[in-house]
Amino acid sequence: NSENPVQLLGFDAVSDAAKTFAAGLQRPYCGTVTGQESLVWFGEAATHLRSMAQVPLREAGGVCFGLLAMATEEPHRFYPDLGTLYLQRIGDMASTALLRVTA
Repeated sequence: NSENPVQLLGFDAVSDAAKTFAAGLQRPYCGTVTGQESLVWFGEAATHLRSMAQVPLREAGGVCFGLLAMATEEPHRFYPDLGTLYLQRIGDMASTALLRVTA
């Protein structure tokens, strides 16, 4: 629609620490937003967020190429003992889909 052109989001560089964090995740991170660099990805909403899940995105060989971050205002929605099977599946599907469009 020419009246509402799609605006592309800008992408900022990600620190080496964030890349190391994502690559080192053996399973999705669930817990508080405190100290999580990815919190800034949420822009102005970040000040209201209390818990988050971060899911590494990986190639078939296991190499991490990204991080899916989800967050909420609910302080106990994503907690450390939360089962992560569905989050892992979401990460697998997102990885596969993204690798198809970038190849």
